[in-house]
Amino acid sequence: MSEALDKNTTAVAALTDARSAQDTITSCKIGVWSQGNKRISGTLLARSLGEILGRFWYNIDSGGPYAGIVTDSALRASRSCRFGSIIRDRWEPPYDFVIRIGCCDVLSKDGVSVGADGWRVNSGHNAALSDDPNPAGPFFAAVLASAEAFKSAFAGSQNRMRPLPSDHAWNSWYGEAACPATADIDLGEIHVFGVGAVTHGMFWILRDWPGRISGKVHLIDPDKYDYSNAQRYLGMRSSHHEVQKVERAADGLLKAHPGLEVIPHSTGMNEYFETENPGYSVRLAVCGLDSEEGRRQLALKLPRRVVNMWTSGFHAGASRFGFGSGWPCVYCAYPAPSNEKPDEASDIHRKLGLQPVRTRQLLDSGLTLDGNDVAVIAAHTGMRQESLAGKTLRSVMGDICALDQVVTPQGAKLNAVLAPVSGFAGAAGFVELVRETTGRGAVPGHLQTSILAYPNANSWQPRAAKPDCTLCSDPLVLERIREKYEKPQDLGSAYPA
Repeated sequence: MSEALDKNTTAVAALTDARSAQDTITSCKIGVWSQGNKRISGTLLARSLGEILGRFWYNIDSGGPYAGIVTDSALRASRSCRFGSIIRDRWEPPYDFVIRIGCCDVLSKDGVSVGADGWRVNSGHNAALSDDPNPAGPFFAAVLASAEAFKSAFAGSQNRMRPLPSDHAWNSWYGEAACPATADIDLGEIHVFGVGAVTHGMFWILRDWPGRISGKVHLIDPDKYDYSNAQRYLGMRSSHHEVQKVERAADGLLKAHPGLEVIPHSTGMNEYFETENPGYSVRLAVCGLDSEEGRRQLALKLPRRVVNMWTSGFHAGASRFGFGSGWPCVYCAYPAPSNEKPDEASDIHRKLGLQPVRTRQLLDSGLTLDGNDVAVIAAHTGMRQESLAGKTLRSVMGDICALDQVVTPQGAKLNAVLAPVSGFAGAAGFVELVRETTGRGAVPGHLQTSILAYPNANSWQPRAAKPDCTLCSDPLVLERIREKYEKPQDLGSAYPA
């Protein structure tokens, strides 16, 4: 069994109580059907759908005008996971679940029709396609369709599931502001902390954005790709194995948008600030970090604004933070734990067995695990030593801390991840990034949903600063923000409206 299948099986078993998750994953037969003329949104949806389905299911058939796109995308994803999948451009029903791209005549007992038009996602008889080149709606549609296949396969073991209603409609560009066209975007200068699963979801859409994207992007992450990541890293290919994530991500962004300046930093966040940015100057941070402690540490660096992406269980979302004018800061959402709770080093010691002193050394330096570290973690958790060798501690925690807890045979509580969850978080982060950099979203808030359910008009809620927050309620902190960013007259926005 590949490491990626192992991760998917563990996630399903823990999150749904399914008793034969591996058998279901490898035997369930998924069909993707389409008909009529190709449209741009349908092409984007088909490619995204194949990328997500191919990282989970083993038997996928595609028929109709988008069949080749789905098959090619799913095969590339499956190979990066080292799955022995059966993915073919053919149509031989019956199927356990059918995903229909657009409004189709093919019916099945278990299935869903999805369409997309710009920022909008539709299902059922309203699942129309268009020639709008906006990739956001098609990607969200692919995530929701993939989630419906998951719900159908494991419905008997999870009573929290809510199937997507017939004729459901959702606008991913939420709120009262008018939906922007797919125009050029100037990102300014942004820092991306953590090029993990949720960041890959954001970059999947960013690369497809049809307008010109300019600005300077710093990518900060010390880790390399490996096959154990593949089930959740959209866009990862077999050739990326053992390549630094920031280097490959930079190549992909530059290829898609030559006007960007992308600077990869193969280092951890704290080391980056210590060696390359001692003034802690960050006007806009994109946070794809894998722990609350990492977010607290970022908050204390006082970035001007933050787009935060997160996953927890089957839930995923994104939000924006800042200082002044009633905006919440990251510390409002991730305050320091009470004295009764252990700090990060102690918590990792309990989960992995490493001594706190060694844990702190590994976290702060970005060093890879040595042979003794690997042996300790493997003995404590039951994880395979070969899956740990050569990784940083952040990478290991990213593998096990992205989602709900899983109890190993040795009794340690770990975590697992599914591609639609991280994909939704990354897509939501993209929407927040566009709202921030275009000045279209003046009110802070958070977008969140569960892939066991579906997003609706109430999935986004406004968020205000906590009056008792020890960080952003401090006048000295606000003064420091003024000094750092030299905009005392404009604490309400990092970008002009």
